Amino acid sequence: MADDKKPADAKKDEKAEAAGGGKGKTIILVVVVLLVAVLSSVGGALVAPKLIGQPAAAEKPKPKHNAEEADEEEEAETPIFSTLPLDSMIVDVRNDEGEFHHLKISVALEIKVKVPEEELKGFVPRARDAQLTYLRTLSPADVVSTKRYETIRKELSDRIIKAVGKKFVKKILITDFVVQ
Repeated sequence: MADDKKPADAKKDEKAEAAGGGKGKTIILVVVVLLVAVLSSVGGALVAPKLIGQPAAAEKPKPKHNAEEADEEEEAETPIFSTLPLDSMIVDVRNDEGEFHHLKISVALEIKVKVPEEELKGFVPRARDAQLTYLRTLSPADVVSTKRYETIRKELSDRIIKAVGKKFVKKILITDFVVQ
């Protein structure tokens, strides 16, 4: 009887080994498949752009409709080498009744070319003169109007850039603007 049980137990052991061995093989197979999938995804991500090239839209530059759009695009592409802050300026602006109000403004210039520091200092008087000349033409109603702020910024920028030189200044930044 003991001998009769041994062959049945042996068959159970073989089935258990086959079942256990099958699970191990399945896990290994899943790991290998996942590894191949990950490696092929990474490889595709690295190689595909070189094989495909740039999209057609990137090859054709968008036509510029006017000079202002061309200037804005050029500004966006131009790097900034330094920023030249100007000293704060207090300007008296007169209303229609002749009363004075005060405008305190601070401006910084974004310099788009590499310029020696001594030459940058030469820009300051021209920039401040353009700034003062324009701001003295404004009324208190102009400077307190939130609707006019962007117009003032644009006009001030244009005048300072014209005075200093378009090849040097990318744009101006208003860093302080207080009206009393």
